[in-house]
Amino acid sequence: MIDDPSVVFEIVAGYVVAWISKQTGINPDSIDPDKTLRDDPNDGYGLPYVKLCNDCVRDLSVATGRDLTLDAPWRRANASDTVSEFIGALVTAIMAAPPSASGMKASALVAGRP
Repeated sequence: MIDDPSVVFEIVAGYVVAWISKQTGINPDSIDPDKTLRDDPNDGYGLPYVKLCNDCVRDLSVATGRDLTLDAPWRRANASDTVSEFIGALVTAIMAAPPSASGMKASALVAGRP
């Protein structure tokens, strides 16, 4: 389980930018953090927001060792986010999430407890 918010930020930012790049075909270095996730291409990326949230839960739970859930109120509250706002909200949600079973096991192994 990862406890350092700066490490979680790096994981989340890398993941979200790579995900947007894959969905849009835009080079990761050209992703604009001030564009929204869902708006049309002039103001945003027009992304499939539900898929983004579902993929984040699946992949970032494994990557961070935390049991991430993004419930309906969270998804509604962040649906109009810019890329940078979404990344920040994800970091906050991950840091508040309890450790997953695999995250607890990994932490115990690192601490020398089987």
